[in-house]
Amino acid sequence: SRMNRSERLYLAGSTLTGAILAPILLMVGLKWTAGSDASLLLNLEGVMTAVIAVAFFHDRGGRRLWLALAAMTVATTVLSYAPGGGFGGNGAVLIVLSMLCWGIDNNFMQRISHLDPVKLSTIRSGIAATFSLTLALILYGGHDLTAAIAYAMIIGAVSYGLSNVLFFVGLKHLGSSRTGTVFSVGPYAAAMAAIPILGEPVTVQLVIAGLLMAAGTILLTRERADRN
Repeated sequence: SRMNRSERLYLAGSTLTGAILAPILLMVGLKWTAGSDASLLLNLEGVMTAVIAVAFFHDRGGRRLWLALAAMTVATTVLSYAPGGGFGGNGAVLIVLSMLCWGIDNNFMQRISHLDPVKLSTIRSGIAATFSLTLALILYGGHDLTAAIAYAMIIGAVSYGLSNVLFFVGLKHLGSSRTGTVFSVGPYAAAMAAIPILGEPVTVQLVIAGLLMAAGTILLTRERADRN
C-alpha cells in the first residue's frame, strides 16, 4: 500500500538517523576504539531505544529500565576512560552517538513495521548507499575505492541488507520488545569474537564493563517481559 505523509516522514527520519548518520559515526569511532570495547558499547542501542520510546512515544518504563540505563552508563564510562588521556579520546563518544541514532531509528521503524520490510529496506539502503558512496568519492576519489567497495558490498549485503529485512520481520511478528531482547545477544558475541580474531587482550576494564552491560541487559530484558 502507498505510504501516507506520516509514514513517509518516519521513513525519512529512520533513513537519516539509522542508515546514514549512525553507520558513519560508528565507522569513524571504530578507528579509535578496540573491537571488544566497541562491541560492548553496542548494548546501548537497546537502552536508547527504550528511553526514547518512554520519553517521546508514550511507552511505559519502570524501575528496571532506569537501573539498566545507570548500569550501562557506568559501563560506558569505564570503557571510555583511557589512563592519562581522560574520557572519550578513543572514539567511544562517537559510538554512543551512533547508538542514540539507532535508538531513534528503531522507534521510527516500529511505527511503520506493518509495511513491506523488503521495500522499506530497499528504500533505506538505496538512499544511504547513494549518499555514502558520493561522500566517499568526494573525499577520497575513485582510484583506490574499487576493492574497498567490493568488500563493503559483500559485507553490507549480509550485515545490513539481510540483517535489516530479518530485523523488520522480527519487529512485525515479535514486537519491538522481544525483538530487542533477542538482538541484545549480538554485542557479547562480537566482543568475544574480537579477542581471537583481532588479538585483543582481556583487560580489567573489559571484564567490569562486560558484567555491568550484562546486568543492564538482563534488567532491560525483564522490563520488556513485564510490559508484554
